[in-house]
Amino acid sequence: MIRTMLRPDVLVFARFATVGIASNALLSVLYLVLASGLGVAPGVSATVAWIVGVTVSFLITRSWTWGHTGPRGSTFVRYGLLYATAYVLNILLLMLLVDRMGFRHELVQGVLIVLFGLSLYLGQRFWVFRSGTDT
Repeated sequence: MIRTMLRPDVLVFARFATVGIASNALLSVLYLVLASGLGVAPGVSATVAWIVGVTVSFLITRSWTWGHTGPRGSTFVRYGLLYATAYVLNILLLMLLVDRMGFRHELVQGVLIVLFGLSLYLGQRFWVFRSGTDT
């Protein structure tokens, strides 16, 4: 039973990955336009890009990736909490592994991208967009 539950749906995962890659690419451009082009502080630029990214990727992921038809509000709250948790954990792990333990930031972030990508997929599948949970 567990094997059946965890067997990836290749099409859904491909859509999830496509949204993630496209979203990150576009939001990197948004960050650069804000920070480098318009002179907005990097922290503000990153925060604006993150908020825009979570909102836009939710709308696309909800309909195109998962075909979710339940209420948007409670689902968006779960989605936002999932991504906020990933963001905070990413920063904390970077501080621990890079700043305190001295690992190369490129290696650490590369590994974290993969781990968080898989975790976000599972979080969406089993918590955010699970069927029968929205009322």
